Amino acid sequence: MGEIIVTTTETIPGRKIVEVLGPLWVKIHRTSFTTEEGTRKNVLEKIKQQAAQMGADAIICFKFEKLESKWLGTSIAASGDAVKLASRRSKK
Repeated sequence: MGEIIVTTTETIPGRKIVEVLGPLWVKIHRTSFTTEEGTRKNVLEKIKQQAAQMGADAIICFKFEKLESKWLGTSIAASGDAVKLASRRSKK
């Protein structure tokens, strides 16, 4: 399997979605030792891993969300839908 495509849109230009595998959601609590950007990268990697475990080729409708709590601090969450894409046909 190649790299998981991630997009904020409902479609992927030039590709046909053949199956929606299900929703994805990941949340990581940001510690005082990590930056927000570092936490976002970790969340993105984890959601890609979830999608790959489901057999997905892409994540559509992807979004980040920053969650702040007076007691728990800051967390970064990401969500989207795991999808299978039609295979690309080689041009001859």
